[in-house]
Amino acid sequence: MDRRTIPATLIPGDGIGPEIMGAVCKVLEAIEAPFEFETCQGGLAAIQKTGDPLPQATLESIRRTGLAPKGPALTDREREILGLIAQGHPNGVIANQLALSPKTVANYVSNLFSKLQVADRAQAIIRAREAGMGH
Repeated sequence: MDRRTIPATLIPGDGIGPEIMGAVCKVLEAIEAPFEFETCQGGLAAIQKTGDPLPQATLESIRRTGLAPKGPALTDREREILGLIAQGHPNGVIANQLALSPKTVANYVSNLFSKLQVADRAQAIIRAREAGMGH
C-alpha cells in the first residue's frame, strides 16, 4: 500500500504541553499514522525566543501544512496574569487591576501553576522571567 505523508506543524505548548504532545506523537507512530511533523515554537518558549507567542515562522508553517496540533498553551489572560505575578503583585492587586474577582484570579493562578508544572509563585516568577515577562 502506498502511504503518503501528511505534513503538519507541531506546536508543543507550555508547561505540560510538550509532555502531552510527546505522548501523542508516540501514539501516532505506534499506529503508523503518516504524519510528517515540522516542530515550531508557540507560547512561552516562543515569547522567550522571539517576543511573540505565535511567531511569523510558526504562522508560515501552519499556512504551508494546513494542520497544527498543539499542546496546552497559556491564554492571553493567563499570560497577562503571569506577567503581573512576575512583577510581584499579589492576587488582590491583580484582581483590582484587571477588574476580576479575587476568586477568579485565584482560579487563574491555580490553572497557571498546573499548566507550567510549578508548585508556587516563586517558581512561576522564575518561568515568567525566563520568558522575558515581569520586567
